Amino acid sequence: EDFPALAKVRGSVAEQQAALAARKAEVGGCPTWKNPREDAVSRAWDFAVGGYKDKAISASVYAYQSYLVRAADHLRKSGPPPPDGTGEPIEGFTLIGTMIGLNDQKNTEAYLLITKANCGWNVPMGIGVMAPIKFDVVASMSRSEHQQRDWYCPWSSACDDVCWDKTLPIFLSSDAIEHTQVRQLWDEVTLKDAHIADFPYEGDVETSLLGTLRHAIGLTVPTEDETANLISPFLMERVFQKKPSAAEAEHIAQYVTYGKLCIKSSLAAKLPIVNTKIRSIRDTMAKFALDSPVALKMAKLLEEPRYAELKKQTASRGKPLLEMALTNLADASLFAGMLGTTDMTWKCVKYLFRDPAHVRMFRKDPTNYLWELMRLQPAVQGFTTKLQEPMEINMYGEKVVLPKGAPYKYVNSMANRDPSVWSDPLVFDPDRPWSEMGEVMSWNGQLKHVVARNYSGAPRHCPGHDLSVKIAAHVCARLTRHLEAEGGEQLAGTTEDGSGDLKLLRAFAALGGHRHEDL
Repeated sequence: EDFPALAKVRGSVAEQQAALAARKAEVGGCPTWKNPREDAVSRAWDFAVGGYKDKAISASVYAYQSYLVRAADHLRKSGPPPPDGTGEPIEGFTLIGTMIGLNDQKNTEAYLLITKANCGWNVPMGIGVMAPIKFDVVASMSRSEHQQRDWYCPWSSACDDVCWDKTLPIFLSSDAIEHTQVRQLWDEVTLKDAHIADFPYEGDVETSLLGTLRHAIGLTVPTEDETANLISPFLMERVFQKKPSAAEAEHIAQYVTYGKLCIKSSLAAKLPIVNTKIRSIRDTMAKFALDSPVALKMAKLLEEPRYAELKKQTASRGKPLLEMALTNLADASLFAGMLGTTDMTWKCVKYLFRDPAHVRMFRKDPTNYLWELMRLQPAVQGFTTKLQEPMEINMYGEKVVLPKGAPYKYVNSMANRDPSVWSDPLVFDPDRPWSEMGEVMSWNGQLKHVVARNYSGAPRHCPGHDLSVKIAAHVCARLTRHLEAEGGEQLAGTTEDGSGDLKLLRAFAALGGHRHEDL
């Protein structure tokens, strides 16, 4: 009686289920909820609309939703796990990895699945909470000079020094003077001008060992490893102003395989092979940096009074001052540089191989194309802050109080699709006006502030944005230079089918605040 449009549906069970799925898609899926806990789990089957792949995705969502309901109960009764990660569940991490794998390695799709399945509610993540927040809240926090950070990893999980040191800027609060100083230091010694000058053409990638092996087994799209092997020498040379050897570049490129686990470094530390590989790659990059022109510049600048607080903090870590300072720059170049740039570039390559319309859009304006690609499929899914005061939220119909100091992850996947900011937010359109493109939240701040290196508008902006986009454009063009830009005339391609998604987005955008009690 609640849904008269469905009461008249007749036919086989499959036909009735199809009618129900269609109705849910029409309204975004969420308004049909009666029992939030049970319906959140059952919601997983709404995604089983196609063949075996969709059914596998639904099965993974079902397992994840079941896990989330249990984790929410534990969070409500016992609070979040301790900051050292003791008792932090691994189940959620592995299930998200499964969803990423089933969605062609596109991490954004896993986060969107979680958001859609939970209708915009906060959900447990790591030792904290993930909040699929609307644009204005994410943008406001990204601009805040008081954004608090702590020794929490990007997945709202416990950290370990297998991947980095506590003095890396991602762990420093925005109002810490050391945070501002280290960013200014990196800009001055290298990053501000690292993108200037074009890259040389260096040989045919199809003759590389990986390219030869790929063709031998009938694969046409370049692999992520091939992409990383092209990126690493450019990245190393531009950041440290020194050309790496082939062996050094190849070793650094392996970070793309092992460094991904640094989003949950407490787990990486427990895996012997991964642990050893990450430390070896980090050591190689740090040694490369120590014997570079950037090291000489940094050594001189660290003696200046304007970097006094940073020098004191860096010297407190038990390593020689310059070695520690360069290790942090090397680690940032690996995690944000190698991982982020490879993710962006490989997505670009795959889209161009699949759709001639994308070839045409990319070649028309590579930079705009990559900005729009990162709006819809960002390499970085968000950022994790530390709550400055207790927060009461709603999880599956139950009130949960997060304590002061708990990690709270802001996610870009919904913010970058907010229909109050972008017209036709599900459409891939690199020709968007700057009034829209400048709002993209994929480089730790609104793009308009990131490209201007505006420390007040985006105090935590990605300092390597310019270099990363330039490398991605060059490598993507190189790997796709033989493709023909054919196909239909439309210059905008959808990334999802979307009528129900758009309704959900509009409902989500209409919400006030970021607690979602009323959804």
